[in-house]
Amino acid sequence: QDQYRENITFAMSMVNEYIQDELVFSFLPRGFEMFELDQLNKLYQVLSTNDINFLLIDVNNIINELNNVLSNIKSSSKNKNIHIIAYSSDKHKDVFSGLFDKYLSFILPSHFNTIECVQAMKKYFELAGIKHSQRRRHIRVPVDEKENIKISFKLNKGDVLDGKITNISLGGALFTSLNGKLIRDLENNKRYNGLQINFGGKIARATAIIAQKKEFTVAIRFTDINENFIKIISKYIFTKLTKLANV
Repeated sequence: QDQYRENITFAMSMVNEYIQDELVFSFLPRGFEMFELDQLNKLYQVLSTNDINFLLIDVNNIINELNNVLSNIKSSSKNKNIHIIAYSSDKHKDVFSGLFDKYLSFILPSHFNTIECVQAMKKYFELAGIKHSQRRRHIRVPVDEKENIKISFKLNKGDVLDGKITNISLGGALFTSLNGKLIRDLENNKRYNGLQINFGGKIARATAIIAQKKEFTVAIRFTDINENFIKIISKYIFTKLTKLANV
């Protein structure tokens, strides 16, 4: 049955980076909270404390202990209805006999290229009642001051307002600036072009609309975003969520 889920948590474990990135670029912008866990002990720990809806796990290197691993995933999961998706080579087909009733929901063949993986996962989520095209909330993450992610955009008189991001999502950001005069000059609900956010050398560009301002803090919404912007911000949020999950 099709349904709207406000929170959808999609964990990945030991999945190769290329497949990982394409899944992030496809599903994180749709409101999936996504992160990666590269160690089984960490996976069990996170599953026990977080309500994880979907888990994609590369089983190629754990095929000899697969039944045990799947049993541990199920028994340790806080969410007893977790959907487990196995990323697996075709040569392991026989191993999965009898595992669908007990543990598995879907197999993602590891010979699929990145596009085929995304298409397969879209079809699977639709079968699970999740419409990929349905709009959902934007995942927002905090930015540590030591990360020093800088934002700048041009104002009407040629001035440039610089600041530091304190939290960010694909829909907008909150930043602080020491230039109180330029903040006072900003107009609420006005569009400003030429916004740039520097993620350690990777520049994300968009247009900003001022949502709210107060003293040295400004909240903005992003508009006119392109594919490169989505990829840079999505990758940052995914990396941040992964770090938070692995704490």
